[in-house]
Amino acid sequence: MARSFRAAILTSTRYALLMAGCALASACYDDDNYNFTPFWQDSGVAVADFDGDGNLDVAVAQTYVTGPGLNAGFVTIYLQTASGTFAAPVRYRVGPNPWALAAGSLDGSANVDLVVTSPSTGSADSGEIAILQHDPAHPGAFLAAQILATGGRGDAVAIGDVTGDGHPDIVVADANVTDSHAILFVQSATSPGTFAAPVSLSLGTNRGSNDVTIHDMDNDGRADIVLATSDGAAILYDNGAGGFGSPVLLPAGTDPQGVAVADLDGDGRPDIVIANAGSSPIGGFGGASVTILRQVVAGSFTASSVPVADGAVQPVIADLNHDGHLDVGVLSFPFGCCNMPSQVSIVLQSASTPGSFSVTATYNALNASNFMAAGDINGDGFVDLVLNNPVSELLQQPTAPGTFAPAKPLP
Repeated sequence: MARSFRAAILTSTRYALLMAGCALASACYDDDNYNFTPFWQDSGVAVADFDGDGNLDVAVAQTYVTGPGLNAGFVTIYLQTASGTFAAPVRYRVGPNPWALAAGSLDGSANVDLVVTSPSTGSADSGEIAILQHDPAHPGAFLAAQILATGGRGDAVAIGDVTGDGHPDIVVADANVTDSHAILFVQSATSPGTFAAPVSLSLGTNRGSNDVTIHDMDNDGRADIVLATSDGAAILYDNGAGGFGSPVLLPAGTDPQGVAVADLDGDGRPDIVIANAGSSPIGGFGGASVTILRQVVAGSFTASSVPVADGAVQPVIADLNHDGHLDVGVLSFPFGCCNMPSQVSIVLQSASTPGSFSVTATYNALNASNFMAAGDINGDGFVDLVLNNPVSELLQQPTAPGTFAPAKPLP
């Protein structure tokens, strides 16, 4: 059974030190020695226009690490003030040790809200989410967090209207294989901004969910739920009666970690991309890949696999060479190596053979990054990549589309 990377590391001080670059190398190897200077630890990252000025901004979930166990959590906002330039960060308090982050509108407006997970607040199945709704009186600012217990973990989160009532809901992935479910928070249709108690959505037996996205997979006008699970991918189709059918399971690669969905080949049917970590999480080498699940006919998927750097944890889908065709970026995390940076594989789609993909370049991050988002963050019309730990950017080079400048901190 695949081991969940997210579930294994979330409360580990050893991991927090690793992600900080192991400034104090001795602390990386001595679990009894917690004498270190407090530091900021990044996790989920999102790119969106939070203040409505036409420029993309950046949000990142952060923990202020002062010792082992639970530490104070925040969501930090970087507003873009001019092309490629960002204001000083503004922090909003959320739950402890925040992990995954989702951006989207919870009230159906053009304004962007945020939801961040805390997988554990100190005991089993004690996860929670924090909802940061935009402040209507102050563009780019957020109201105080609304905290909701998940009744499980909170390893990934997505925003979307899965009940068809016009009010966006929240879906949370739970990597604990014994829970074998995803978690749904339904927004009230009569009291917008409030959510019903969490509902457990079964994924079968011994199947954790590491990542989640929401998309209408069968073009019936109803949103479905797609998850990266511990053994592949799962689709929960909306059954049209206010619920979901049994999960449709699709095989992927070794140790699936991340999922993204889009119509990759332009045939009108959504496709699925899964990032597979390979053998790296358990101390081995090789086997990392990105699985492309193309929906070749309605409801039927054909899989192809592209090898990528060891430890693949997250895919993003975007036009990464400015040719009008969707491509895939894959972030790979250096499991067990505190002195190695993460890597980003650029997996481009052939312009002449839709649905055919190949790795054209691999770039180093500044540190051990484990979350990535895509967007044109300098206003030049080309899609860029944003990483965490530290918040940094890989800018696509307009003079050589499909190539990226070396990673650098967000200016």
